[in-house]
Amino acid sequence: MKRGFTLTELLIVVAIMTIITTASIIGVINVSRRASTERAEKDIQDLVETFHTARVISGKALRYSTNYTCTECDCRTDTINQINNLNSACWVRYRTSIDGVNNATGDLINGYPTDPWGSPYMLDENEEERCCGRTDTNGDGRWCFRDRLLSLGANKVFGGGDDITVYITPECELD
Repeated sequence: MKRGFTLTELLIVVAIMTIITTASIIGVINVSRRASTERAEKDIQDLVETFHTARVISGKALRYSTNYTCTECDCRTDTINQINNLNSACWVRYRTSIDGVNNATGDLINGYPTDPWGSPYMLDENEEERCCGRTDTNGDGRWCFRDRLLSLGANKVFGGGDDITVYITPECELD
């Protein structure tokens, strides 16, 4: 008499192995996403510290180092293909801004940092900005608005639900 596994037994083993493999893959994906998010948060904090250094050295708002009041503005409506194009207006402005900060700080930023998903970090320089019907909120004549630095996240879309955003405290709030 031959002994072996029945078809049902083999199917049960395959089903169990599939469930275990799927659970493992999902776990690895979640760990990878978490690691990417943590890297972006660390990069953003490092950039914020460098931007603060540029403000301290120059004695001026960040926009005077970057030469823009909104580095990210050319990126806001870009498609994913445009965000990935290193010759796009988005990337040109980003590189110019990083170069300006490096000129102010003595090259504290290595290269042109990208988020873990390959996009440039988005910078909106708002401190001392006078536009859009805004007023001097605290009455000191310094136009105290916060700069913003963000990663578009894995989906590379503004406001796509996975953006990582930090508002940079302006000098007028540090006094």
